[in-house]
Amino acid sequence: MNENKCSICLSEKEYLEVLTHDNYKIKCQRCGEILISGTFCASLERQMKDAETTNRYIKPLLSHWLRKNYNKTHTPYNFISSDVDKVLKYEKLPDVFEQTNNLILYIGSLLFPSSDFKRLPVGDWIASIGSINENELLYIQKILYDEGYLRIPGINQKELQITSASDKMGLTFKGWGKYNELKSAPIISNQVFVAMWFNDATDVLRDSLKAAIIAAGYDPLIVDERHFTGNIMDYVIGQIKQSKFIIADFTVQPEENVEIDKTTLDEPENTRIKNGTRGGVYFESGYAKGLGLKVIQTCKAHNISKNRLHFDIVQENTLFWKDHNLKENKVRQHSERIEKMSAQNFAEQVYDRIISIFGHGNNSKKTSS
Repeated sequence: MNENKCSICLSEKEYLEVLTHDNYKIKCQRCGEILISGTFCASLERQMKDAETTNRYIKPLLSHWLRKNYNKTHTPYNFISSDVDKVLKYEKLPDVFEQTNNLILYIGSLLFPSSDFKRLPVGDWIASIGSINENELLYIQKILYDEGYLRIPGINQKELQITSASDKMGLTFKGWGKYNELKSAPIISNQVFVAMWFNDATDVLRDSLKAAIIAAGYDPLIVDERHFTGNIMDYVIGQIKQSKFIIADFTVQPEENVEIDKTTLDEPENTRIKNGTRGGVYFESGYAKGLGLKVIQTCKAHNISKNRLHFDIVQENTLFWKDHNLKENKVRQHSERIEKMSAQNFAEQVYDRIISIFGHGNNSKKTSS
């Protein structure tokens, strides 16, 4: 691993922190904060070199994708080998219209209407809006200035002549209006956050949910399958914010028996009852609903779980599953379902619910034949 250069964009990095013998946290002017392993770094250069035969802009594309994830959550992104393939397959650099919107959104996220200008390194601007280089950033700045959205100090107001990319700019009144319009637009995301109990009892369910999400063209995110640093709930909240919708499974097991003092009707100090209602799932689904995200509810169809569904959610249309419905998680294509359209397993039930509400995701080859 290069001590001074970012492994992705090769620009100078601000710092390198050793987490374990093979895991590092780096902060790059362009890419943001990244968690990366030394083993992956060793193969990354070859992987990107091979990728350049398919996409010559792989470095700025990865920088923009990483910076976009970092700007949304302000938590380090855990960068792994499969991300390169995913970016190559499904991502593209934004066009000029997206870049102008990205610049307005980014400036607006850093300022208040009463504040003047924000100074940032040029690399930060380039990666955040999805530019290839400084010249393209200049072009985007000039468009927004000419259209009356940007204020740039120290330039000729009659004839704009920028000889180098400005690292200091602000929004006009018209620019703030455009920012509010863009900010209120629906978030375009392909990620699905899965809130569930991490236990051997739900391992087969996990496979069915992932099969349904992937078949529908979305990217499942299950927290215990990702590495992260810091507070786990900061990571969870950040990932829910980035998701298009969430799937929440409310399956439980019986609570542990705890000896209660019959005289005080109290329990021993510091008792932590295991199993029972999944408080984390309730929190995550409630937080998602507060953000205006749709929640698909699932639960095991046995009384232990069904009887513990809280009144606030029991009235929702929940998909109930049984163990035998999870043995097969293949989602058939439409051409295979002509004779028997009804779902043959739980994965197909979840898939059908996703498609009926959200349609196909960006990763989907719509299976209509």
